[in-house]
Amino acid sequence: MGTMLRVKKILVPTDFSSHSAFALDIAQQIAKRFHAKLSLLHVLIEPAFGIYVPQTISEGELREAGFQEAKRQMARFLKKSGSKISPRSVVYRWGLSSVQILKFAKEEKMDLIVMGSLGCTNILDYLIGSTAEHVVRHSKVPVLVVRG
Repeated sequence: MGTMLRVKKILVPTDFSSHSAFALDIAQQIAKRFHAKLSLLHVLIEPAFGIYVPQTISEGELREAGFQEAKRQMARFLKKSGSKISPRSVVYRWGLSSVQILKFAKEEKMDLIVMGSLGCTNILDYLIGSTAEHVVRHSKVPVLVVRG
């Protein structure tokens, strides 16, 4: 007989898509059942990747603008989903989605990752394959990929 799955910390990566909203709903049901803590992660693309940037704008200013926009989108996403998630449970990272999801899951010792199967993937995700596929292939913890 195998060991029982212990679920105390659940990671829900989000790109604010309907697939992410469905994953969040499923994750909340699991969290309620296991009395687990949810963390929501949004990964922002690096400002300098593949876009023209006028010399008058610093990378710091671009990052700050991107971060502020992500916070607004997160607020809308949570309001729309009706989730009562503490702001302390919402994390923003910069970089490649799949890499940052795996890194965060490892650093924070997550027990489960719940994510949507499709979303608004960026060009880097397209080039290396889908984010969900990459996370499933390389995660050290169980990954539940939901299709909404």
